[in-house]
Amino acid sequence: MAHFMRFPSSPALNVLRLESEERVDLALWGGGAGGEVLTIAATDPRVVALGPASPAGPDVRRFSIGAQRVGSCRLEATNRQGHVWAVTTISVVGRGAAMEVARGVDAVQRVAALLPTALPLSTTDQFGTQVRIAPGTVWGGDRMFISDIGGRVAYVVGDRLYSQATGSFVRDTYLIALGEGARRAAWLIPIAQAEMAFLMALVGTLAGIIGTIAAITVFLAKIGTFYTSHKREVDRAAPHLGTVLSGLSTLTVRCPRLAWLLFKGLGGQALQSAGRGVSAPDIAYFLGKLLGGLGKAPELTLLGLLKVTAAALAVSVAVRTPGAAAHGAQDQARALTERLLREGISLSEQEALTVATENCLRDPEMRRKLEEIATSAEVAQPIVEALSRALQIEQAP
Repeated sequence: MAHFMRFPSSPALNVLRLESEERVDLALWGGGAGGEVLTIAATDPRVVALGPASPAGPDVRRFSIGAQRVGSCRLEATNRQGHVWAVTTISVVGRGAAMEVARGVDAVQRVAALLPTALPLSTTDQFGTQVRIAPGTVWGGDRMFISDIGGRVAYVVGDRLYSQATGSFVRDTYLIALGEGARRAAWLIPIAQAEMAFLMALVGTLAGIIGTIAAITVFLAKIGTFYTSHKREVDRAAPHLGTVLSGLSTLTVRCPRLAWLLFKGLGGQALQSAGRGVSAPDIAYFLGKLLGGLGKAPELTLLGLLKVTAAALAVSVAVRTPGAAAHGAQDQARALTERLLREGISLSEQEALTVATENCLRDPEMRRKLEEIATSAEVAQPIVEALSRALQIEQAP
């Protein structure tokens, strides 16, 4: 098992884009069978040149790679038999040219990750004139400046996210933008910086549900306008959704089988991670899954969660009544299965038995968590349902 990555660390690197004469440090993690040291090479050494690899940690070898000419090739790590164990596609473009970073949903989600901490561009053009561009500046209908990223800028065109050297961007793009009346997006103006993390998490989630994005600027404007138009309702629902998430997080750690049952009623996973505090982006992610996309049904439902919590609470009351000790987990499982079946939720007795044998339904603290989840879900459910209807109606093409 092996993969290439940027040094000192990064996710596995599947695609690397370089400008002519650009040089970066990469690393190969892992090796061949039995720890065999793999050979690192480019399939076209005319496109890129590799420096010698040297140890840089357990199972990590560091090396440099320099772009030599415009073109493409593959970076491969092979064993003695020539079998490829790791590969990265390399593309070299002319110096100063814009490089496509992502497109479609991936581009929207990357933009959503950048905007909450985006930096304005402050520089001078080739004539020495001061240039300042704020994040969210739009021009030409489908173009938007996203952020200064240290010597380069990020911006979108249509459904694609690009990166370009700052000087080249100002020379090739900004002067055109001025001529086309560049201005900050209207939907961004009323949004406070503190709200951006929540809003962009919602944007990223809804983009993933929709699956097809024609123009990033249009999509951002639709979701941004929806958020500002319904901010009062979102603010009412958010703390209750936070309580639901917090309870689910606790149960996931303390009572994983019971948590599994609640997620079954909910319709899927609502947590990005468990066992830590609930943040604004976590709540926005949950809300997005509950809202659904433009023309897409919600992926999660609070009604199903309410049915399951009601059944679990009813069984928890039964096991705490006098004489309940004489009835074992089999009886609890049967009661839970029957109650859920009456609510239209199918659960086998074996599945119910795994919940009952966990004994969380006898724990007063876990019962309180269930009550908190149920109460908050009941308050949030009609608000979220109204928001979902509004999203479908207002954002239709």
